Amino acid sequence: MKTDLPKISVIVPVHNVEDYLEKCITSIVCQTYTNLEIILVDDGSTDHSPQICDAWAMRDTRIKVIHQENAGAAAARNNALQLAVGEYIGFVDSDDWIADTMYHDMMEGIKETGAEAAFVGYVRILENGESKRHKYKKSGLCTREEALTSAIAGGYFVTIWNKLFSRKICVKDGNLFMFEPYICGEDEHWLVRVLININKAYLLDRDEYFWRVRNGSITYKRDAYEVRRDVYRVKRENCKLLKTVSEQVYKTAVVDQYINMYSTFVNAYVNKDDCLCRLMKEHISKYKKIYLTSNESIISKCKKLFVEIMMRLHFPIAMIKFFDSLGS
Repeated sequence: MKTDLPKISVIVPVHNVEDYLEKCITSIVCQTYTNLEIILVDDGSTDHSPQICDAWAMRDTRIKVIHQENAGAAAARNNALQLAVGEYIGFVDSDDWIADTMYHDMMEGIKETGAEAAFVGYVRILENGESKRHKYKKSGLCTREEALTSAIAGGYFVTIWNKLFSRKICVKDGNLFMFEPYICGEDEHWLVRVLININKAYLLDRDEYFWRVRNGSITYKRDAYEVRRDVYRVKRENCKLLKTVSEQVYKTAVVDQYINMYSTFVNAYVNKDDCLCRLMKEHISKYKKIYLTSNESIISKCKKLFVEIMMRLHFPIAMIKFFDSLGS
């Protein structure tokens, strides 16, 4: 092991993923970049995931295992952050896997450019085995504004798992940033808070993270009201933060969240949350001009116009009322 290399702490929250965990851990321990601290956090799993974690810790001294009562991914990552000693911090979800050169390639980019964070591309792996690749609008060295835009709307995605962060940008007032206890979107909020601290980032438009999309995961419970509400809260807080960076980054975030606000409005109506309904109407009205005048393709603008027309006609609400009347 080349101990002169900076240490990377790789944090993996684990919850009931016995069918996928071996592949995930194997992909991390087989990294060509070997100076790793691998922290597996068993978040109250009820399957064989805890035993798999412990068995790996016996095989590889770089692995540390935390066992906690089920408290969610945010709490699991926070416990790991308090234990982590690496100069760099990375995250991998326990049902995903990574290319064996991922951390080497990101560290090379950081070393060559002096960047404080690095991104790589990713592939979505659907349950039927189909893979979905993405186009990236930028690569190489970029500014803080470009890094934020690349995460929000440039193909690299507003998540933490295909990225690597210098420890120094994850700290405020001497303490590491902790994850907020959102049901969904806690990683997006953490990412924005951290990226606001950087001066430059290195983007590698090469697919090296493999994201397994499972329909049962929190992220894909699109109709769950609590999830939809938290997603909006995260995006609202992120917009506030991004407005302090630049007007352009702020507008990019507004455009990214507009459809979500509309969906949250309908979801709030179904759940009779009058307070959230009023809030969403206000925000939709406030952000409408930014959304409709954004610099995007004709197809995208047509989609936006369709959504706006649907809002004006209150078509989804009318349909909901119609079916409600059938059931009364």
